[in-house]
Amino acid sequence: MSILVIILNRIKSIVRTKELYFYVIGFPLIFMIIYGSIAGAYYPETTPIKIGYVTLDSGTIINLGSMSQRINYGSLFYNYLNNVTFENTSIKAFHIMIISDAKIAEKKVSRLEISAAILIPEGFSEAIKRFSESLTRSILLPILSKKANEAFESGNYDLGNRYIEAIQELENLSESLGTIEIRIIGDPTNAGCMRAYELIWRHIAEFSFHTAQVFMTNYSDYLAKKYNITVEVQHPEEGSFSGVFNVSFQRIGGKEGLKESFLKAYYSVLVPGQIMQTIMLAAVSVIKMLRFEMERGLVGRIKLTRISSSEYIASILAVWGTIALLQGIIMIGASLVLGYIRVLGTVMHYLLSVLIIVLAGVLTAEISMIAVSLIKHESIEGITIGITVSLSLVIAGYFPIENPVIGNFIGYQFTLLDIIPWRCAIIGLRKALMLPHIFTPLDIIPELILLVLWVIIYGIISSIVFSVKILRARE
Repeated sequence: MSILVIILNRIKSIVRTKELYFYVIGFPLIFMIIYGSIAGAYYPETTPIKIGYVTLDSGTIINLGSMSQRINYGSLFYNYLNNVTFENTSIKAFHIMIISDAKIAEKKVSRLEISAAILIPEGFSEAIKRFSESLTRSILLPILSKKANEAFESGNYDLGNRYIEAIQELENLSESLGTIEIRIIGDPTNAGCMRAYELIWRHIAEFSFHTAQVFMTNYSDYLAKKYNITVEVQHPEEGSFSGVFNVSFQRIGGKEGLKESFLKAYYSVLVPGQIMQTIMLAAVSVIKMLRFEMERGLVGRIKLTRISSSEYIASILAVWGTIALLQGIIMIGASLVLGYIRVLGTVMHYLLSVLIIVLAGVLTAEISMIAVSLIKHESIEGITIGITVSLSLVIAGYFPIENPVIGNFIGYQFTLLDIIPWRCAIIGLRKALMLPHIFTPLDIIPELILLVLWVIIYGIISSIVFSVKILRARE
């Protein structure tokens, strides 16, 4: 009962302080509004962008008179992209990985194995064929008509009739340009993803016009040989056909076909980082509370009671695990109201989210105990704010940062940034809150185990350091 009394009294004390509402709730909400308003900036890459390539296209049949040929433009577009370089450089724009399924592509994007994935839909080849035929028809018809008129006016009726026959065959080609659609699957906060999205818009148009020109040249040669006529090909201007192309963006975790603002799609992926940022910033309040108890002699008086050092430390961790849960509820509630996240997962997804949030709060308290034990200067609170804000921005995904993979840990790719112990909590929350239809609760276990290990490691360190530097010093 004595530990429970300490926990309840400490919670009452914290709730009465203005710091709780500023650092723990107010400051993070301000960040949420600010970043939600200005989110969307990204930086171009100068190295090949890792992308996935998923094709559902089965090809099409190209007919030139009696000759038929099956062509898969989905595969040709892959070859085309594989040779694209950044403008005015010899650096390849893309490093492409063939992926068999869109769900697998989403998982690879969420794990940062690739920046984005291109999904080539069924019927892509048919759309390219229709575009090529329509473009060929619209350009060659006036050319052949003009030649036919010139032949008739000069009295060469045989040549004129051959042009008429060529025109009649040309009219069998598709008349409608149609729409050429592809989809980009990605995370709008990822710089490589947005760079890929920008480049794909340009290169799908270039590929389509290049393909159409090849078709037009072949078809012109076919007509010229079959009817013994002269066909002078004119190439179209790309700008006049810009409405033909549609590169849609599917945010990882978003429902297919869901219409949502791009800004909202961008910011929704940052929600787990924002939640973790609030928990990390609570370190300031932990330090203020501990310094208050030390300065008022509360630690010394507690030592006169039956409360052991381990019980006292456990009470601190229990309090900040509870406070972290409160923070998480507030931030998730605000995100739901603002439309940044939707209720999509199972009960287990949300239970794991709660567990991750509580453990992250305990981790914050442990690291704060180490800091207050080793740094006695009054500037510790300001230093803590600077460090936690900087670290939270780095691991939350606000800025594109090189993050090389160090190794694999029970199915989890351990990267350089994972040295910051809260990062695995962000990844776990992202899976549970943002991507529940992609990741099952079992998929979240690696992040949870890594987080538990961090809690144990820092728990041992904090208990030893706090006991030696603070508790025993006041005996």
